[in-house]
Amino acid sequence: TRHVSKRVQEQSLALVCLGKAAALARRRRPRGRMQCAHSFKGERFGPAQALHGITFVVDAVCKGSCLLPENYLVDICAAEAALHDALAQYHLRNLDDVAEFADDNTTCERLARAVWEPVASELGRTQPMVQSLRIDVQESDVASVAYERPLGADASRGLYTVSVRGRFMAA
Repeated sequence: TRHVSKRVQEQSLALVCLGKAAALARRRRPRGRMQCAHSFKGERFGPAQALHGITFVVDAVCKGSCLLPENYLVDICAAEAALHDALAQYHLRNLDDVAEFADDNTTCERLARAVWEPVASELGRTQPMVQSLRIDVQESDVASVAYERPLGADASRGLYTVSVRGRFMAA
């Protein structure tokens, strides 16, 4: 009966996927913040070579094409907890002193990947419908970076996206 029960669960899951337009990706977006200090190495960074503080707004965008039988993609509380735990490693710290970043510039790109790793590990272990994870790191209202990659050991390399907004004043 245990084997039959598992088969029924798998069939039910397949029906949910087919019945909910599996071709359309579903998304959930937990958000967190981290305040930290850092500096950059290299003349190209100009004044940012000096130690300075910053508050990053970080989103974890969970994507998948199927829902669980209960009609949800990801346990939002589990996703928020995974993001919170990842951000807690860096919150209120000088990133220049974090061993993980030794000899690295803690750019938004580097931070997005650093946050992606533990969040992806946790969601990959506990959230079976999440197929892909994107971490968005917003450093200001003008600039943000995203790091996205499918979950799983055989996943392809990640893709970085840098977004810059323009501003203008009109009278």
